[in-house]
Amino acid sequence: MLAPSEEGWLRTEGALFAGSYASGPMGMTEEPMAVYRAGAFESYHQRGGDIYAGLSRGISLYPQDSAYAAEKWSLALMLPERSLRENIFSHTRWLLLSLGLLMAASILLACLLSRRYIRPVVDALGQIKNPSAEAEGKTKILEIDDLIEFLAAQDEERLRAQASADQTPSEKAGESHLFLEFVQNIEKLSGAERAVFNLYMKGHTAKEIADILCLSINTIKTHNRRIYMKLNVTSRKELMVYIQMMEEAKKNGASVSPSAGAR
Repeated sequence: MLAPSEEGWLRTEGALFAGSYASGPMGMTEEPMAVYRAGAFESYHQRGGDIYAGLSRGISLYPQDSAYAAEKWSLALMLPERSLRENIFSHTRWLLLSLGLLMAASILLACLLSRRYIRPVVDALGQIKNPSAEAEGKTKILEIDDLIEFLAAQDEERLRAQASADQTPSEKAGESHLFLEFVQNIEKLSGAERAVFNLYMKGHTAKEIADILCLSINTIKTHNRRIYMKLNVTSRKELMVYIQMMEEAKKNGASVSPSAGAR
């Protein structure tokens, strides 16, 4: 609508209109239209007519030196307020539906991520609570595996020390024979396997050994299997028990070299 304007008013008499039939001024009269600012839009009220919403801007139709230069005109882009509300409601409905779907997808994704990443941690912690379970190879979390192995080794050491105190001389002789056989079997290790074994003797974990030797953790696991087979041990816990025995023998001044074991 292009109409003469005054402060806060649009005069519909003599105004020009353009637009679709649906938004045309079917309910307008020649009464002046009051303009109110209502949020992002302006609201246009006419006594006895429909209420419209839109935006308006003042324009100049005449040159500055014209006799009509003081006459003010405004160009208003408007539509029935009920149509605007329906339009906003329609878009808001789809927005709320989209947000609901996004929230459902987020919850589903959170459940999947929890099952994939948090569940293994919970299972691994369950292994720590159950010391009778074999920790090696049970989880895919290297740090937790190392922690489980460390705790298991500590338990094994305490049990070994307690059992050693209760052993008879014949039982101690049998253990000495197995220990000497273990030391002798060290000669069977290849150079790469011996490097891994020596780092185990220094107290390094599998991850630390992989970093020191610049190897992948899978390569270290392969070396572990071969070391276990050649040394006739079944787990890292048993390997660490023998390594601890070697350390104790060194502290006591005994020779624990492979050649000493052979003699």
